Amino acid sequence: MYAVMFLWVIFYDFIEANVPYVNYWDELATCLVFCWGAWDFWKNPRMEKGERNNWLFLILLVLIGALGNVVHPGLQENPVVFIKDVMALCKFPVIFFLLECRKTAQEEQE
Repeated sequence: MYAVMFLWVIFYDFIEANVPYVNYWDELATCLVFCWGAWDFWKNPRMEKGERNNWLFLILLVLIGALGNVVHPGLQENPVVFIKDVMALCKFPVIFFLLECRKTAQEEQE
């Protein structure tokens, strides 16, 4: 796995220049992990207090960021840009929260 990641880092510029839409790989990874986490949560719908707080704080952060468009509506009128900003903000926390809670659940099963 480390060899693949190393080669990805080395050849990323070449791949990005020659393969269309490869620069969206992190959004694809986020969506896949989110779908996997949603499926896993649907099968086992339990969430600890700390996990629930993490998700609530992330939602609160997105809502506070959205207030900028509510208070100053002329700053950004394109909704696609707003969605891209929310996705860029949430990518890392979503992956971290989902993988961390599944890691904890897996450790409890062992």
